[in-house]
Amino acid sequence: MKNKCNNCKPILDFNVEQTIEQTIPYTTNSIWIGKANFLLKRLKTNGYNTDKETMQQAYKLIQWQDNSQNLKSLYNKYKNNPTIKWKESIKKVLSINIPTTKGLDV
Repeated sequence: MKNKCNNCKPILDFNVEQTIEQTIPYTTNSIWIGKANFLLKRLKTNGYNTDKETMQQAYKLIQWQDNSQNLKSLYNKYKNNPTIKWKESIKKVLSINIPTTKGLDV
């Protein structure tokens, strides 16, 4: 059974390509890619601030997704795939136009 929409937002793993490749066969509409916003705050709110390993991984992930080259590489690989949609968090970093009209997002 195919899902109407899958999300890879926020990016919670370094291996986004693997996640996309594994979910795309089950997707009939779109996969949205976006950065993890407020990741440390959310981890702390949910009691993970004392888990050193989790917090270290979160810091590494934030550094990875804050590197525009990583996001550019991901975008270049999937920019022509109509199933992949990009959240504002990615578009802002890569200076991609953000439509103001609903339904025109890509």
